[in-house]
Amino acid sequence: MTWGSPGIGKSDTYKQAAKELAKKYNLPFKEGKEVGTFGYVDIRLSQLDPSDLRGLPNIEGKTTTWKSPDFFPT
Repeated sequence: MTWGSPGIGKSDTYKQAAKELAKKYNLPFKEGKEVGTFGYVDIRLSQLDPSDLRGLPNIEGKTTTWKSPDFFPT
């Protein structure tokens, strides 16, 4: 997590780092998730509720597990 004033280049810094890592590992760069690419996912926590990050409940018997949101990288 990076925290700072708007417009100082936080997102651009991470996007550039992802592009350089993709190049280093000889993988195509893609914003978002796509199999076979080196992806960059920009998640703005200020636009999410805590429950959005936890995911949806999956109840099996007396146990509850949580299904992760699909925007999380795997």
